Amino acid sequence: MQAGLSILPLALVLVLLATRRVTLASAGLVALVTTLPAVIYLRGADGLAGFLWIESLKGAWVSWQGLSVIFAGVVFHQVLHRRPAGESKNGADTDIHRGAFAAAFLFGVFVETAVGFGVGTIVAVMGLMRLGLSGPAAAALSVFSQILVPWGAMAIGTRIGAGLLGVEVEALGTRTAEVTAMTLPFLLPFFWGLLRAAGVTPRPVNIAIDTLLILAMGGLLIAVNRYLAVELGGLLAPGVLAVAVTAPRLLRSRAYTVRLIGDIWPYLLLAGSLLATRLVPGLPGLLHSALDLRPFEGMPAFPVLYHASFWLMVTAAIAAPASLWRGGLGPLLRDSLRMSRTPLLVTLFFVVQAQWMLESGAANALGAAWQSVAGDFSVLAAPLFSAAIAAPSGSNTAAIAMMMPVMAPIAVQTGVSMLTVVAIQNIAGGLSTMLSPGRIALAAGLAGLQGQETVVYRQMLPVTAAILGAPILVLAVLAFF
Repeated sequence: MQAGLSILPLALVLVLLATRRVTLASAGLVALVTTLPAVIYLRGADGLAGFLWIESLKGAWVSWQGLSVIFAGVVFHQVLHRRPAGESKNGADTDIHRGAFAAAFLFGVFVETAVGFGVGTIVAVMGLMRLGLSGPAAAALSVFSQILVPWGAMAIGTRIGAGLLGVEVEALGTRTAEVTAMTLPFLLPFFWGLLRAAGVTPRPVNIAIDTLLILAMGGLLIAVNRYLAVELGGLLAPGVLAVAVTAPRLLRSRAYTVRLIGDIWPYLLLAGSLLATRLVPGLPGLLHSALDLRPFEGMPAFPVLYHASFWLMVTAAIAAPASLWRGGLGPLLRDSLRMSRTPLLVTLFFVVQAQWMLESGAANALGAAWQSVAGDFSVLAAPLFSAAIAAPSGSNTAAIAMMMPVMAPIAVQTGVSMLTVVAIQNIAGGLSTMLSPGRIALAAGLAGLQGQETVVYRQMLPVTAAILGAPILVLAVLAFF
C-alpha cells in the first residue's frame, strides 16, 4: 500500500508529460498534491498541517538556491539580448569540423552553464549556421551544448541536490565532475556521425583533437570543482578551451579579436567576478559574514553577496545599455519574470514535493519496494529514473528533486557510494535534456525546421545509446568492480 501511494506522484507525472497536454509546472503541482496521500498514510493525520507548513518552508528555502539564479540568469540573458549586436562574419578560413566542435561543445556549453534554460542551444545553432551547416543534422549537433547541464545556470540543479541530500555542494559537484569526465568521451562518436550526416567527413587529425579537448574538459571540470567553486566548473572548463582553440585566429586578426571581445565581455566580467569572490584572500569570508542568511538549522545557507545570483545581477546592471536605464527597466523585469515563471514554479513544486517525500518516509518506501524487486542491481536504475523525468520535461532539477530521494537510500543499503549514485543521476538527467521536446523544438525552429522535429529526433536516436548507456556502464563499473 505505502509503495503504491509513494509511486503515485511519479507515475502521474510521467503519464501527464507523455500526453504533452499539460505544462511542466502543472505536472509539478500534480506531483505535489498527489504526494499527500503517502504522507498521510505514513505519518498519520496528527500534526499534518504543521508538518506540511514547516517542510514546505524548508523545501522553498532549498529551492531558493536555484530560484534566485533562475531569475537573475534570465535578467542577464534579457540584458544581453537588448544590447546592440556587432557584425557577424562567416570565416571562410575556418575548418568546419573545428568550428562545429567549438560551437556545440565550447561556446554553446559556456553560455548554457552561465544562463541555462537551453540558451546554449541558441548560441550553438547560430554558430553552426554561420559555418554553412543546416538541416536536421545541424539542429541535432546544436543540442550537444547541453552536455554540462549539471552546471547549467550556475549549477542550480547540483546545488538543490546537495541541499536535499544534506551534503556540501562542493562534494557533489566534484563527484559529478569525476563521473562526467568518464562519460563525455562516449559522446564523440555520435558527434562525428552527425557531422557525416551534415556532409562533413571527420579527418583523423580532427578526431584526435576532439578527443584531446574532451579529455581536457573533463580534467578541467574536476580541478575547478575540487579546488575553486562548483558554479565555475561549467564556465572555466569550456571557457579556457574556447580561448585555446580560437587563439590562432585571435592572433591573426585584430578585428576579429575586438569583435569577439565586444560580444563576450559580459560573460568574461561574470566569470572574473566569480573568480575574484572565490580566490581573493579574505574576500570569501568577508562576503559570507556580511549577509549570510540561514533560517533553518542544518539547511544550506544563502550568502547573498557571495551567491552567483548576486553577481549575475551586478553584471547585468553593468552590461545594460543606456536605453534600459532610460525607462526600459520595467519592461525588462516584466519580460524576465514572464520568461522565468515556468522554471520558477517547476523548481519550487518539485523541490517541495521532494522535501515532503524525504521527511515523511515516502522516498524510503518507494526505494525499498524497488529494491525488493531488483535486489543489489536496483541501484543501476538510477540513470533511467532520472532520464524518465528529464527527457520529457527538459528539467534536470525536476529529475534530481523527484528521484534523488528515492535512489539515495538504495545506494546506502546496497553499499554503493551515495555521492556516486546521485552524481550519476545528475549526469544522466542532464544529458537526457538533450532529448526533451523543448530543446529539440528550439533547435529545429532556429534551424528553419519548424514542424520537422521528428526528423531531428531521428538524427538524435543513436545518441540516446550514449546518453543512457554511458552513465549505466560507468555506474556498474564503479558499483560492482
